[in-house]
Amino acid sequence: MPDKFGKTKKNRKYVLVQKGFSLIEVLFTMLVLSIGITSVAALMTANIKNYANSRDQIIASMLAQEGIELARNLKDNGDLNDDNPNVCHFSRTDECESLIVDAISSQIERSPDKNELRLYRNVDADGNGNGLFAHLFPSSEAETRFFRKLSFDIDGSVEDSDRIMTVTSFVTWNNKGFVENIADVENNPDSCNTANECVSVVSVMLDLE
Repeated sequence: MPDKFGKTKKNRKYVLVQKGFSLIEVLFTMLVLSIGITSVAALMTANIKNYANSRDQIIASMLAQEGIELARNLKDNGDLNDDNPNVCHFSRTDECESLIVDAISSQIERSPDKNELRLYRNVDADGNGNGLFAHLFPSSEAETRFFRKLSFDIDGSVEDSDRIMTVTSFVTWNNKGFVENIADVENNPDSCNTANECVSVVSVMLDLE
């Protein structure tokens, strides 16, 4: 029988009983730790991805609203009272798609190429510039993952003082543009949703005497 010190008498000598972990116990412990560390790493990666997506969604929402405000300013200043056959018949009933506008150009244009819908930061490689988002900015360092386009649905006319302009600003942050599920977003506005990394803002603008 072992005494209170864990020693056993054997041939009138004390032999210390050695106790420790078996190889199986060590391997099992390592397995549990590995699973725990992997789970924590996966959770952290998912949280970082969700944070980045939420941040981009907020920026996209602000860019969509900016597109509406830029169009409203042009309308209020009378810059959308004349027809531009290459862009849109703003003064009368018409439907116009894939239009671009930004705070630097201060005019609405028709985009001839879907790649020109991409927005760039107005900064150079050294960080100089005002940081505004703009189309057709020739600096790869300032390229963003955001694409924006406006569509106009115009009823009535300036001449009859009954013009109603429904302006929709679409923005996607998928870094690919309006392709795949949102390729025909003007005719299928419901496809512009967060699942497709797309947001939109709609504004109805009336001509008031």
